[in-house]
Amino acid sequence: GEHADAVLVGGHRRSALVPELARHLVVAPHRVDLFVGTIRSNIALRHGGEDDGRRGGAVGSGTVGGGTVGGGTVEVDDDVITASAVAEIVEHLPDGLDHVVQEGGRNLSGGQRQRIALARALHADPDVLVLHEPTSAVDAVTEWEIAQAVREMRTRRSGQATLIVSSSPPFLATADRVVHLPAHGEPRSGTHAELRAGSPTYRTAVDR
Repeated sequence: GEHADAVLVGGHRRSALVPELARHLVVAPHRVDLFVGTIRSNIALRHGGEDDGRRGGAVGSGTVGGGTVGGGTVEVDDDVITASAVAEIVEHLPDGLDHVVQEGGRNLSGGQRQRIALARALHADPDVLVLHEPTSAVDAVTEWEIAQAVREMRTRRSGQATLIVSSSPPFLATADRVVHLPAHGEPRSGTHAELRAGSPTYRTAVDR
């Protein structure tokens, strides 16, 4: 009604929630979009002289326009490269982080593209990070390493939250709380271990 905007949520008027959240939220969708540039510029969303990608909004949900990478060298933290396992990619490339990425990342494997997209999201360092199946194309051993490293990195600074939409056992096992939304029946929440022990439906959904 006409008084709806008088309701405060977390001290904010409802009409201000979306733009307010956008400044603190990064959503990294399952689909990975990489542009022509370097691995470094794709991580920092720097293309044709654009600014560094530390800002809220969708990460990797669209392709940046043509042009050459500009604006000087982009600094990417070693922690980001390590946590996303991009380090394992660049150590085998002569140009390292400055390896050229073709349009859409077609000269990279699906797992490599996912790691770069994850590094992009971590580099943004938002207060709230949403990841959607960030490692579905990554091998099992690396997936465990990434899940543990992402948790360590995202819990280092107080006030940050990470929401992961996934059926990945490594990410579920490192989560503080898991919410299972089955196709039929009531949602359940708990730790990964608690849900595995008490819900056959959950076990079926996540066991590989």
